[in-house]
This record gives sequence, C-alpha cells and structure tokens, in this order.
Amino acid sequence: MLDRVGALVQTAYRRQWWLLLLDDEGAQLPVLPQVEMPPHLGEMQVERLAEALVELLHDGVGLVLVWEEPSLPELTDLEDLPGPSMVAAAVARTGHALRAQVVVRRGHRVALWTPPTPAGRAG
Repeated sequence: MLDRVGALVQTAYRRQWWLLLLDDEGAQLPVLPQVEMPPHLGEMQVERLAEALVELLHDGVGLVLVWEEPSLPELTDLEDLPGPSMVAAAVARTGHALRAQVVVRRGHRVALWTPPTPAGRAG
C-alpha cells in the first residue's frame, strides 16, 4: 500500500487528504478524491470528516486516508500527530474503522501511521 500511495502522491506539495477507496479484496477503486484540509483541524472538523468517511464505507468498500503534509518536520514522530489519532477515534465512535492512515511528507517520504501505544503497555 505504501508503494501505491508513494506512486500516486509522490511528495507533499499542499495540505490535503487523499481518499483511497478499496474493494473487498484490497484493490483500489478507480476514483481518487482529494480534499483540502481546513487550516485548523478541531473536534468539529474531525467529526464532520468522520461522518463523511463513514458514508463511503459500505458494501465492503475500505478506505485508506492519506495525509499530504508538506510542512511536517522530518523528525516528527508520526505517533505524535493529533490529526490521525482524532480521526481514528471519531470513526471508531461510529462503529467503523479505516483500513489505514498514511502520511506523506516532502521528499517522497511515505509512512504508515500507527496508533500510539498506551502508556505502560508494550507494543
């Protein structure tokens, strides 16, 4: 999946989301929406985004949310990013889940976001 995202997005130029829709076998569907991120991603924006994403999750369709983040510093630990954590939690509150979240930074750096490990638990 990371290779596919890297081939599509290449490098981060503008702050936006890419929505990779997958069929029940994991193949990408022929539509690839791109959505501009709001300047500030607060709880209200996250809830609206989660509602919209859940509308796409039907009939076995899976979704990979790609975060194109050109201004993200190279040394940022992806676990520390609040946006993916907030979106994962908001989608989970609806009883659904995204297949994955991927972060793309400048310089063709593509990485899978994984939820932070709760304190005190080894991951």
